[in-house]
Amino acid sequence: MEPGNLVRMKRQSIAYPKGAIGLIMVKQEPSHARDFDIYEVQLLSAWPSYRAGGDSRIIRALEQDMEVYETG
Repeated sequence: MEPGNLVRMKRQSIAYPKGAIGLIMVKQEPSHARDFDIYEVQLLSAWPSYRAGGDSRIIRALEQDMEVYETG
């Protein structure tokens, strides 16, 4: 997974429902304290009525919580 990939969330969270679609914005490389990547994902209107105007939100997620969304 790389920045620019469209992803679907495989698990739900307090911040987003299962199946939410998002765009990977940033991939944070592992530090000496961890051996996994953390991704910043901008959700695409997961909950349109959550905020006034249906603002999208940016979350942090692990690779095992997402799958690359294939269109068509």
